[in-house]
Parts: sequence; C-alpha cells; structure tokens
Amino acid sequence: MSNIGLVIPCYNEAKRIDIEYISHILTDWQDWLTVLFVDDGSTDETGRILGNICLRNTKVLSLKLNSGKAEAVRQGLIHLMNRDDFDLIGYWDADMSTPLETLPNMLDIANLKPHLLAVIGSRVKLCGRDIKRNGSIYL
Repeated sequence: MSNIGLVIPCYNEAKRIDIEYISHILTDWQDWLTVLFVDDGSTDETGRILGNICLRNTKVLSLKLNSGKAEAVRQGLIHLMNRDDFDLIGYWDADMSTPLETLPNMLDIANLKPHLLAVIGSRVKLCGRDIKRNGSIYL
C-alpha cells in the first residue's frame, strides 16, 4: 500500500464528527495513512475534540479564522505537500458521508490507472445510475 496523506477539513463539527469511528479505522490503517484534520476556525468544541485524538498517524492544523472549506482543504494540501513523503494526497469530508472504508477502492483505481491525475468520488445522481449511500463507488 502507498503512503497516503488525507486532509479532513472541519468547521464546527463537534456534534457531528464520529471520532470513535474515525479512530477505529485509523488504528487499522496507521501503517499507510496519515490524516491531517484542519480546524477551520471552529467556534465550538471541534478543536478540543480533534486535539484529543492520540494516534500517531493523525495531526491537527488549526486555522485561527474561518476561511471556508476550500481554503481549509488548500491549506491542508499545502501542509502535506511540503512534507514530501506521500505517494498520494487527497481530502475527505468530516461528516463521513462517504465512509472511509471506500478509500482502498479509490486507491485501487489510482493504482490500476496511474495515468489519472485524480480519483474523485461523488454521490451525484447521473442519468441511468441508481445512487445508494452504502459506501460503493460507481464509475
């Protein structure tokens, strides 16, 4: 498995983020996955909750002011790219609307088609497709 860096932007996620679920997955994947949580100037308990995750493969980047999801992702990606020790870098939504268990499927696609510049998962309903939120990836 490649060395993967994953940005998870967070803004006022204290009531929604499932730290137990994320910690369980990250414990199993700590040999190949590093997660950078980007606290985008949260005004609730998000920063404290993220700070209490004590896994070696997690980091927290705290932005003082809320700058929006795109900027939080951008700051996180820049932070990981500056480390220069990842084979692939991406981002994931904090609400886990797409379960983390789908990440290996996306990595399989990236490995099978190395000419791709990006692998993007989406729950957008396309003509002729039946989209279900069960963690499946539809190509």
